[in-house]
Amino acid sequence: MFVLSTLPIFALTALKLPKGFFLAFKKIRHPFTWGAEENDLAGGKCKIAWSKVCSPLDRGRLGLPNLSLFGRALRLRWLWYEWTYRGRPWVGMPIPCDRTDRDLFAAATRVRIGDGTKASFRDSTWLADSPLRLSFLLLYAYSRRKWRTVAQSLIDNRWVADLRHNLTMAILEEFLQAWRLLRLANTVLQPGVPDTISSILTADGVYSAKSAYKGQTEASSLTLTLDDDNPPIVHPLFYGE
Repeated sequence: MFVLSTLPIFALTALKLPKGFFLAFKKIRHPFTWGAEENDLAGGKCKIAWSKVCSPLDRGRLGLPNLSLFGRALRLRWLWYEWTYRGRPWVGMPIPCDRTDRDLFAAATRVRIGDGTKASFRDSTWLADSPLRLSFLLLYAYSRRKWRTVAQSLIDNRWVADLRHNLTMAILEEFLQAWRLLRLANTVLQPGVPDTISSILTADGVYSAKSAYKGQTEASSLTLTLDDDNPPIVHPLFYGE
């Protein structure tokens, strides 16, 4: 059964596979697991819920991989390599990571600012325990030039000039909160010193698919959905250390 589950690994690494793939593969694994024909998987033939089958062994489950979560953990390596291996020929090209992938990556990493030319002002986790994009949703939606780096945004407070006019009271409140946060941080750019990134899921700070997969399945501290049929939903609790 474990061998069967490893067959799509290469595809999961390189592609964001559609929901239909996981449904089809689940139909193959179901009868194989319970030793029954597909049409007989009813009336109590499935001993426990499939989400429990795909939960880790150390939680008293069967430990079969949840392919949706495992595929996401594999794809996050693209984002890690974008940071740590800038010389790779594919850097700058589209990669198979969606917004949820990027949110999970931001939640699992911390960025240390050097010259600020690599870290994204709004998408990198450099100021607190979550990116500014998620901490100030209204402010992000009302901003222009969302692609700016930390250096580009902090110099002459360009992030303020990037805001559209006619702010509502709700947006103004978020703006003041962001302003105070940035003032308290008092980030000083260090020319010539590159920004660095580390994973909070591993002891050595180096990203691994194993740690990302484990993080997604540990629902006691990281509240994520554990169903092959649905992508994981990042809960705010994930941003705690």
